[in-house]
Amino acid sequence: MTTTPPITTALTDSYVVATLRRVPLGQRDEIERELRASIADAVEGRMAHGATAEAAELHRAALAAN
Repeated sequence: MTTTPPITTALTDSYVVATLRRVPLGQRDEIERELRASIADAVEGRMAHGATAEAAELHRAALAAN
C-alpha cells in the first residue's frame, strides 16, 4: 500500500509554527498533527476541484489569516 505524503510548503510550516507558539508544550505534538492533517485535507479538497497545490494552500492561508 502506497501513501501520499502530506502537502506542505513553507507557508504551511510558518502557519503551524506561529500557531504552536500559543499552545501549551504538552499539547503541541497532538495539535500539530491535527492542524497539518486539517490543512492537507483542505488543500487536497481544493486540488480535487482543479486548483493547483500552491493556489489551494494560499486560499487556506488566507482563510486562516482572517
